[in-house]
Amino acid sequence: MFSTDISRTDIDNAIKEIGIKSRRQIPMSEVEQRKGLKATTTIADYLDGDPVIVIVRFIKDGKIVETALEDLIEEKIIVDGGEVIKPYTPHWVYHGTGEAITFPSGCCVCPSDCNGGIITDNVLPLKTTENYYRVNWERMPPVGSKAEIIIKSIYSSPKHATI
Repeated sequence: MFSTDISRTDIDNAIKEIGIKSRRQIPMSEVEQRKGLKATTTIADYLDGDPVIVIVRFIKDGKIVETALEDLIEEKIIVDGGEVIKPYTPHWVYHGTGEAITFPSGCCVCPSDCNGGIITDNVLPLKTTENYYRVNWERMPPVGSKAEIIIKSIYSSPKHATI
C-alpha cells in the first residue's frame, strides 16, 4: 500500500532502538506446522511482540491528516454464508522475523499475519490469510502523494515511543 526508499533493516533497527521488543518469531522451517487457525492452534502459532500503533500522516485538500492505518481499510468477512464489510480491527505487533531470518519480502507492516515482515496483525495465527481487505479511497492519501508512517509503542515513554 505504501512504499519507501528506507531499507527495512534501518526501520527494524530504529524500532529496536526505541525499546520495542519482539517476543515470538517463527522461522520458515516451522511455517507449515504453525499456519492457519485450527483446533490444535496454540499461542506458539502466533507471531508476537510489543503492540504498536501505526499512524499515517499526509496532506489532503491542503490540510495535514493523521489517521490510524486501520481507518484506511475495510475488511470483508463471511457470516452465515454471506459477505459482511466491517471496520478493520487489527492488533499490530512488532515481531521482527523478516529481518532476523533475512527474508527479502520488503514488507514492514503486513495485515496478513506473515513472518516475512517485521510488524503484523496477529489477531489470527501465522498465515491465516483468509481475510479480504478493501481500501477506503475517500480516506486514503491522494495516489502518488507522500505520506509519513508513524510507529508508536504503547509501552515506551513518550520521549522514546515514536519513530
